[in-house]
Formats: sequence, C-alpha cells, structure tokens
Amino acid sequence: MGRVTTSDPIPIKMPIPTPAGSGKTVPAGPGKVVPAGSGKVVPAGRGTGHWRTHDISDGLGGQIVESIFQDREGYLWFGTYGGGVSRYDGQKFITFTSQDGLVDNFIVSIFQDCEGHLWFGIDGPYYAKGGVSRYDGKTWTNFVPKDGPADRVSSIFQDREGNFWFGTHQGVFRYNGRRFTSFTVKDGLAGNWITSIFQDQEGHLWFSTNGGVSRYDGQTWTTFTAKDGLTDGWVHSILQDREGILWFGTEGGVSRYDGQTWTTFTIQDGLAYNPTLRVMNKEKVIKKQIVSLLTFYNFRIIFEKWRILSFVVS
Repeated sequence: MGRVTTSDPIPIKMPIPTPAGSGKTVPAGPGKVVPAGSGKVVPAGRGTGHWRTHDISDGLGGQIVESIFQDREGYLWFGTYGGGVSRYDGQKFITFTSQDGLVDNFIVSIFQDCEGHLWFGIDGPYYAKGGVSRYDGKTWTNFVPKDGPADRVSSIFQDREGNFWFGTHQGVFRYNGRRFTSFTVKDGLAGNWITSIFQDQEGHLWFSTNGGVSRYDGQTWTTFTAKDGLTDGWVHSILQDREGILWFGTEGGVSRYDGQTWTTFTIQDGLAYNPTLRVMNKEKVIKKQIVSLLTFYNFRIIFEKWRILSFVVS
C-alpha cells in the first residue's frame, strides 16, 4: 500500500515558495552553422539471437549508447558516447560526428522541438566540450558553453510558450531564441544537477535534481525534499498521470504526490529495486491506466575522475 508520510487526514506542511532569482542572462551567441555532412552510411547488419542486436560492425556510431529517440518521421536516433549520433531507418545507419557539424561526439540527450528540429545535448567538461547542437535536416547550429549551456546537457525540454530548457550539472538554462538565462540553487533550485524536466497540466515546470524537486510557476520556486515527503532527495524522473497525480522516481523508491499528501513506495512495498530511473505511462487493453516502474535490478558503479557512471548489467 505504500506509506503516507503524514498522519491521515492531516495534510503535509507545504514548503514556503521563495521568490525566483533573476538568473544570469547573457546574449545568445549566433551559434556555429555549417552544412550537415552526409554522415557515414553503412547497411544495417542482420543482428544475432532472439534480439536483433546492432553494434559498430552494423553501422552504429559507438558501442555505448546514452540516449535513444524516435522522431516524428519514424527514424530512430542513437546518441553514442564518443561516436556521435546514428540515425536508423530500418535499413541503414547514418552516423553524424563532429566532422559533420556536431559540437562533439559525446551525445547524452536528444529532443525534437515543435518545428521538427532535433537537439542533441553534449557531455562535458571532462570528456567533451559540452553545449548543444541543433539540426534542421540541412545545417547544424551549435551552442557552446560560452554561448549558454555549460557542462553536461543531460535533459532538453520545450515549454508551451516555446522556451527551451537545458538541464545541466550546473543548473538549468532557459533559451527564448535570443538570450540564455541560467538558474541555480542561488535562484531557488533544489540542486544544480538537473536530471529531468517536466511541465504539468497547469503549466508549472518541474525540475528533478540531486537535492530534491523544484516547481517553477514563472515567478517563484517551490522546492520539495526528503523532509517534505519525497522518498529520497536524489530525483531522476517525473510523470503526471491522467488523474493529475505526480510521480517521482528517486534513489530511495517512488513518491506519489496528489497536491496534499505524499505516498512512498520502496522494495518493501513491491518495487524490484529502490533506485527508479524512469516512470512511464502504459495502457492495458481494458484501458485501465497503470504506472510501470522500471528499476535497476543489477548495476555497476565505476569511479573515474571524480565522476560516477552507472550501467545496467545484463
């Protein structure tokens, strides 16, 4: 059943909203626009086993795949760590690298905006340059740290007003087409390490961080932490179901928020493993909504240059 963090029917004590800091605003650089290279075209291999597996021998740009995205035309994009981004049409791979116009070859996030342009978040600063690349099918426009997003761009989102938000490990950057505005813990964020960005049914923006989750209404920040009812302060993912309930995947399990109370679920309540990286909607044939929780059941942690990288081990 989970645990309600408040004594029913007493509602939780709501955090006091804090005025949003003005953020740091800098003029957006024009970006570096170059004609898109043709990429490396390789016929897709047949794959092996019950799973159809593709690797670099089949045309994939690299062995480590950090992000997967399907665009509106049905193409699959695979962001690799060091090998650029590969597009798959079911028959062949086309791989784009820094030689074709990307900022760098370490792709950690992919997003398609309302105009159909594709955005690619780059890792940084230890292994790559950081920043973001935009692709319109013909040209690349690159924004490097001096123009805006710094460090690893782990999440990209476009809100209903058309603003772009880039989650990094140094806060979040908002881009309105002319300027970048950065927000950090000094401006009201729960933490500077942004893991995901979500907009709820009322239009509020939510940012999951390493210090809790922050809600932004355009004027103020409201931050929730483990003290307010979250299972754990390190939040990875956010979802709102059809009933308007918000779900948060954290390092300590899953938290459900109905606007008044928090309910938490951990391995004691049936979760496969407490660290929950994704919360997703699924629909049964009977059209009854369920929430599917994808968790780590086995993982390896590698320490390298003060960074922690987690991998699922099959």
